[in-house]
Amino acid sequence: RTLCLSRTGMAWEQLLLIASAMPHLAELHFCANGVVSLEPASARGAAEAEGGEEGRAVGNLLCERLPALRTLWLEDNHLASWEGVAPLASLPHLEALNLSGNRIASLPRAHSGFRSLRRRRRWRRTDPPQAARQLTRPACLPQAAAAPLQPYFRLGVD
Repeated sequence: RTLCLSRTGMAWEQLLLIASAMPHLAELHFCANGVVSLEPASARGAAEAEGGEEGRAVGNLLCERLPALRTLWLEDNHLASWEGVAPLASLPHLEALNLSGNRIASLPRAHSGFRSLRRRRRWRRTDPPQAARQLTRPACLPQAAAAPLQPYFRLGVD
């Protein structure tokens, strides 16, 4: 149920091939592998053939390959935007997402289509200061708790 392929130098597309043989995979650690995009070439080809959106094709492929995934660690890769991570929203059971140490400049205020996401990892103090300044409490969280955000914070209601 848990697979750790961090620091292996493996490509994201190779991981998806392995994951297709593990339909019950619930937790995946794929940190520090130099991932710049979650869009495999096969999804680009499918989108072009169908004349559809690339994000939808990537989302469909992710659902097919990672149907039971609940926790995903993509720490210390080279992902550059939240839009590049958006296809992960298609994963129906994804509850926790760690993007710490990537080049993402800002997080959206709300969960941005992630239906099941309950936690996402914020930036570390060593990440770019402009990213830390832009981190705000998501609109879907109650403002009653004025305490600083903890390393993980909830995006959904239990």
